[in-house]
Amino acid sequence: SVEASAYRQRTSNLIVSQSFLRLPPLAGQFTAVVNAGKVDQDGLGLGATLRPFTGMQMTGSYTYSDFTYRDFVSSGQSFSGRTVPGVPAHNAFAELSYRTARGLSTVFDIQRVGPFFLNDLNTASNDPYVIANLRVGYDLDLRRGWQLSPWVSLLNLRDRVYVAQTRPN
Repeated sequence: SVEASAYRQRTSNLIVSQSFLRLPPLAGQFTAVVNAGKVDQDGLGLGATLRPFTGMQMTGSYTYSDFTYRDFVSSGQSFSGRTVPGVPAHNAFAELSYRTARGLSTVFDIQRVGPFFLNDLNTASNDPYVIANLRVGYDLDLRRGWQLSPWVSLLNLRDRVYVAQTRPN
């Protein structure tokens, strides 16, 4: 099977968080939410699943995201034309799974996440990363239609340091 989707969204007054300096005599920063004026969100998603033979499945997906501030001014600073932070432009995922008729299963997946900005000024960004995982499981059929499916998973097989979630600004 193959899937494709495209979207275009125009948002007014998107709520975003920003950090502000405290006025003396206080020190440090505080976070507040502000309205981001107008934001354009365009994207494309592609996905495919292939079952070459009984028990095996190959799945893949790709997402392209273009999220841009169209009209956003805060505290006298214009962010218009800049990329909305926290959203990678490119994200790709692939998975290979195999399940025997007796209930043994194994799944290998890999994901690549592209770089993304960490602030509204687009002066700091998160590094891209690739993550690979492996999972092995077994389905146990119990009485009265119940099933138990224990599994063990090895995450981040490449043992890389990465940041999957950030708090923009």
